Amino acid sequence: MQVGPAKARDNSFAAWPRPPARKTARLHVNTEISRRRMLATRLQRGARTLGRAAPVAAARRPLSLPAHRGVNLRRAAPVATVAKRRLSLPPHNVVSVPALSPTMETGTIARWHVAEGDAFGAGDSIAEVETDKASMEWEMQDDGVVAKHLVAPGTEVAVGTPAVVLVEDAADVGAFADFEAPAGAVAAPAPAAAPEPAPAPVAPAAAAPVAAAPVVAAAPSGGRVAASPLARKEAQAKGVDLSRIVGTGPGGRVTFDDVTHAPQQAGVAQAHASDYAITPEAAYLAAKLAHSAQTAPHYYLTMDIQVGKALALLDELNAGESEKIGLGDLFVKAAANAAVAVPDVNASWLDGVVRQYQRVDVNLVVGVGEGLRAPVLIDVASMSLKDVAAASATAMEDESPYLAGTMTVQNLGAFGLSSAAPVVHTPQACCLALGAVVDAAALVDGKVVSQPKLAATLAADHRVVDGAVGAAWLAALRALVEAPAKLLL
Repeated sequence: MQVGPAKARDNSFAAWPRPPARKTARLHVNTEISRRRMLATRLQRGARTLGRAAPVAAARRPLSLPAHRGVNLRRAAPVATVAKRRLSLPPHNVVSVPALSPTMETGTIARWHVAEGDAFGAGDSIAEVETDKASMEWEMQDDGVVAKHLVAPGTEVAVGTPAVVLVEDAADVGAFADFEAPAGAVAAPAPAAAPEPAPAPVAPAAAAPVAAAPVVAAAPSGGRVAASPLARKEAQAKGVDLSRIVGTGPGGRVTFDDVTHAPQQAGVAQAHASDYAITPEAAYLAAKLAHSAQTAPHYYLTMDIQVGKALALLDELNAGESEKIGLGDLFVKAAANAAVAVPDVNASWLDGVVRQYQRVDVNLVVGVGEGLRAPVLIDVASMSLKDVAAASATAMEDESPYLAGTMTVQNLGAFGLSSAAPVVHTPQACCLALGAVVDAAALVDGKVVSQPKLAATLAADHRVVDGAVGAAWLAALRALVEAPAKLLL
């Protein structure tokens, strides 16, 4: 073999020998298979990184397909679009309506406590959520800032519905001005339709359509109005009568939104109303009576009392006198003397102890102008009937501050009322209400005659005066009035 000088090697592609045609086709196939396997391997690695199983299956699928070139980018376009949109917003959290009770399926965002752009702390309530059973507070576990309300107040939504967007920095709030709830959010259920009434046997003539209005004058049914707890709370705060509201909720239930719009839709009736100032005395009495009605367990005892002998005695005492003694004055004196005989009624409930008083001070409820006053008579049991009448006349003209007595007497007989059920003026334990004098049949000496009488009703605080004590006091009162000469002693 001839050995000559070494030739320089040409490394250009053109200098490389070409394989046979059949081997070239095989090489192309092997290259395509290797490329597919490499693509599958990369997709598998990406799937393991993202923690998803679906891309792995998708990566294996092209191996069973005919040879193809490139990747279909149309399937990946939405993912890229979503990723781009999310990356354009500051860090945030879309919070859904939670289940605030084990049975809660839907709820109404009654009101937002935290406005957009305001911060809240851990444990703060950001909204009041109303359900069919109760009104509950939506409390947050961490600090944050409200960026966007996704549910308007008064809207009923299902549990899991995106309701609010939260951020950590208040400077990021402006980026969510046009933010919308993510697609696929839980939709708010449509309110259940109220059952249609059964058709009447005879159809009346067709009436003109009535304009829709949540609040109209509803006919009183005598039963409890179907309303949500939050609607009742709002109605009490705004002084709205629930019986005059036709509810738009399921089955005619009055909702929070119905009560909210009640003043605007009842404006015609309110246009004919007027306000007047409340006197300090009336405001004080109203506050005391409201507190008493809510705290003191009331009960009532009523007894008919014959007043024929009392009226005859008053006619005798008033003959030729300019200052008259009234039947109400006689009952005030008799009530005080009866309290001396049954001292347990002349007491008060004070922080778990019962305080019994040594003297009987009686408040008189009288009407003055557009309000009420309750002047007090001091130590009535020691007074004569004439002194009681004079003190009563002076007390009605007295404008001094209210003084609390140990019991109260109010005479409503002048208004023609047969009886009344008053509210106890706590800390007093008893209040006596007198009805009008009426003629009634009575048995006297074996004969049926007409005798004047009235109904005396005792309202008592059961914490201090039980039924037996109250009945004993009424019996003592009747004995004194029906034998009025004892009051002169």
